[in-house]
Amino acid sequence: SELNTAIRQLLQEMNARPLQRQKVSRWDLFETLDRPALRPLPSTPYEYAQWKKAKASIDYHIEFNRRLYSVPHALVGEVVELRITATLITVLHRGKQVALHQRHGSGRFS
Repeated sequence: SELNTAIRQLLQEMNARPLQRQKVSRWDLFETLDRPALRPLPSTPYEYAQWKKAKASIDYHIEFNRRLYSVPHALVGEVVELRITATLITVLHRGKQVALHQRHGSGRFS
């Protein structure tokens, strides 16, 4: 805590000091150039997603992480894309969503 306070103070002093060649401080540059360009944070947090390809098997399922997820029967033998997040698996075929599943921690089928 004391170290962070000391570092914060030194940073404030360094940022307030004029730069050698520009005769203006880092803080002044931030206020005139950077702050006006800042935008508010998005209302929803970023959600990390993995993308994988899978082939729909004869039993209308695709496999991810040793778990099976169902797809429409018309897609048997077709390659689909999976968008995998911490909680959901979205199945897409030719860019269109064809199935949506909660990720499973137990059991084998969904």
